[in-house]
Amino acid sequence: MISCKASDLRRRAQEQLGKATAPKRLVLLHTLVALGSALLIAGLNILFNSLIADTGGLSGMGARSILSTVQTLLETAVMMALPFWQISLSFLALCWARNIYTRTGDLLQGFRRLGSVLGFRLLYGLVFFVFGLAALYLSSAIFMMTPFSAPILEEFAPLMDPAATAQQIETLFSPEQMEAMAGKMTPFFILFGIVFILAAIPVFYRLRLGEFALMDGMGGGGALLCSFRLTRKNWRQLVKLDLSFWWFYGLQVLCNLIGNGDRLLPYLGIHLPVSESAAYFLFLALGTALQLLVLWQFQGQVLTSYAVLYDDLSPLREEPFTKQSP
Repeated sequence: MISCKASDLRRRAQEQLGKATAPKRLVLLHTLVALGSALLIAGLNILFNSLIADTGGLSGMGARSILSTVQTLLETAVMMALPFWQISLSFLALCWARNIYTRTGDLLQGFRRLGSVLGFRLLYGLVFFVFGLAALYLSSAIFMMTPFSAPILEEFAPLMDPAATAQQIETLFSPEQMEAMAGKMTPFFILFGIVFILAAIPVFYRLRLGEFALMDGMGGGGALLCSFRLTRKNWRQLVKLDLSFWWFYGLQVLCNLIGNGDRLLPYLGIHLPVSESAAYFLFLALGTALQLLVLWQFQGQVLTSYAVLYDDLSPLREEPFTKQSP
């Protein structure tokens, strides 16, 4: 079992980054594209919503349909491409941890391994989907044994009554009734969230190194199994490393809060003397700029620390991946 301290991992990562060729430039380029994609989606939403609003009446139904379809296709294309772009940074971190030369073209590594990355993402999502179903079943069973379920059972009592009329049953599923039921289901949603988090956190940490295994040349399923094996007795190292980077994750949360300031400030009773659109763009630009700064300065060090841990936990490979220096 590896007992390397988080501080040692961070120090070694910093040393390896010091030997790398302009790692911050690659991180900056990667981050610009990732954040630019988010801004692009926001801009597309505003543009197409404005165009759709201008096509009122029956005569504009065709134009609205076309614009809505184009908007959905463009947003879907951007969202589908992002996972392949994001995972390339894990490849760069592995290279930096191993003192392997990197270049701008390595940012496309995720697209070069399209099939493996896609399979990895699908399997990863499937694992948590199954755990979500299990958490849903367990939380439902627990909820039904608590007093909080009484109002729900009372509302649906007509379903169990053989003498109930079709109109009574139809009323149960009316929009107004379902909206009222949502409020009564709040304890269940809270319970489900707690159960799911308790079940998902151990699985999350067991699969945490999967992206590095994938970028190390394994297939999607093999990468998940490799991560599960490597973290069998070492998941605490990941927890400690996460905790040592509390400030990094805290800064990202702060950037997201600032980016959504136009929606959060009214809850605090603060209203800016600008229009809603101006406030939206103001906080979006500010939050994005701060997030760009944080990721540019620290993301390389953070990911390389995890890559160093992955190499510490990995058995010696007969043929580790290598790249030719220029």
